[in-house]
Amino acid sequence: MNGEPNEAGFSARDGLLLAAAVALAVALRCIHLSDQSVWYDEYITIRFADAHSLIECLREQLKWDWHMVPVYHILEYFMAHLFGGSILAVRGLSVLFAAGAAALIYLIGRHLFGTWAGAVAAALFAMSPFHIFHGQEIRPYSLVVMLAMLSVYSFVRAVSGDGRRWWALHVAANVLLMWTHLLAAIILAPMGLFLLLFRFRSWRRNALWGAVHVAFLVLVVLWIHSLQGGMDSPKATPPPMQALWQDLFHRDAVYLHWMFGSMPLSTTPAEIGSLVHKILIVQPRYENALTWTFVAACLFLATASVGFKFQRQSEIQNPKSFQWTVLLFLLFAIPSLLLFALTWATRLELFQVRFSVYSSPALYLIAGGAVSMLQIRRRRVSNTDLGSQISDLGSQISDLKSQISDLKSKPSAFSLFLRVPAAAAIVGLMGVQTILGVELPVRHGYLAAAKVLRAEKRPDEPLVAHSLYTQWLLAYNLGKPPIPTIETRGYDGLCNTTDELVGSGKAFWVVMTAVPPHCPSPPDMTGLAEHYADYLTQHGAHFASRRFLGQQNVHVFHVETVKK
Repeated sequence: MNGEPNEAGFSARDGLLLAAAVALAVALRCIHLSDQSVWYDEYITIRFADAHSLIECLREQLKWDWHMVPVYHILEYFMAHLFGGSILAVRGLSVLFAAGAAALIYLIGRHLFGTWAGAVAAALFAMSPFHIFHGQEIRPYSLVVMLAMLSVYSFVRAVSGDGRRWWALHVAANVLLMWTHLLAAIILAPMGLFLLLFRFRSWRRNALWGAVHVAFLVLVVLWIHSLQGGMDSPKATPPPMQALWQDLFHRDAVYLHWMFGSMPLSTTPAEIGSLVHKILIVQPRYENALTWTFVAACLFLATASVGFKFQRQSEIQNPKSFQWTVLLFLLFAIPSLLLFALTWATRLELFQVRFSVYSSPALYLIAGGAVSMLQIRRRRVSNTDLGSQISDLGSQISDLKSQISDLKSKPSAFSLFLRVPAAAAIVGLMGVQTILGVELPVRHGYLAAAKVLRAEKRPDEPLVAHSLYTQWLLAYNLGKPPIPTIETRGYDGLCNTTDELVGSGKAFWVVMTAVPPHCPSPPDMTGLAEHYADYLTQHGAHFASRRFLGQQNVHVFHVETVKK
């Protein structure tokens, strides 16, 4: 596996590496896939999939999720109807998109910097807990990543002169991308800037590229203009500069941080597993090490590529490495920078990690490119120098030419000694985050709570849900047949309902979504379970409680009798 861009045919080794990347991506996303609860963001996506017609599904969806354009919802609708409304099947759609993205990332890295770059980048994507989360989710972000990678791959093939068919595929991918998520159109900015920087002489082609995409963007703008909701959302607080740093280099663990913030201080190894409990103690150290490894990879690749820029093309193996490096940095940085600036300008909540989900694979490709650059470069011997050196060795000229050819085509053993530990280090650091990403219950625990209620609740015992939010999600995860639920508004409403049920002498169940007292957001959920337990105790109620961890914890109380 050398570090040169592979312009030759697709080899058996390439096929094995690509298959390994896809298999790894699928395997990690299938772990605990059937145990995932439907949480609020997914609920507003899947709740209309059982509509009688596709038009009805899209019409209702638009009322709830204004920035979600229809491509994903069309696929989701047909998948749900094909498999009888199976949640697992709809999640499987995102797994398939993630598999396609992993394959495309390998192909991009292989084309730009060689097989080492493709293999490392694809492995990092497959193992990223951020992308594992979206690769299991009933949301369009896994499809966004796949279409974005298809756009990038067809773009680099097109600008490399591989034929007009790649330009056509590139435009088609971009159109689908625009109609999968409105903000995904931002990916056009880095690619347009690349054309201006490095393909400015092809101004007619660039003008045509711009005109075609502007025409499609006009349709998107008209769509946005027609929307009635969403744009009147409450004004967002401008994000600090630190948030931009976190968005660029700490994205892989962002959902883990949400989980950490809502994890009770009393969490035990029995709840999350002894290995995960041990890793949590040192997780910040490994996350920071991964972050600074990415920073070092960026600096090394940038330095090496600038150095290549000032060498003679005959002396380097990849004369376009500087251009490809610039393209990756543009793809990596510009989406986050634009969303950051737009949030400051409009005060809309546009600066969210999932809205630039397609940019982090560029960081993995940068890391892969840096690994591929770790090699001992040999000075190429020109034909003139070669002739002068061997003019008096006529009988040995054939053997010498053969040795020089081998020297040029094979990486040195020392290059492998550099690449293997570098690749193992960055993949290993990501692997620590991967363990947490697949083993921690990052989504809410509604499905686990629903299983307890199905197994233990008696038909005559009332079920109380604190807030309409909890009632919706619990009902959806309970499935059919439905269980009647008493919905209460606010903590005072919960206490009033509790008093009535306690007074009736009946045992009853209460389900609530809450975060621990040390977690300040959301404020209406902070310490809610602890306050309610204190309330029951003060009123002499005998109860048992269980909690199911997630970004927000689901608590189930079984209130049985009143102490005399």
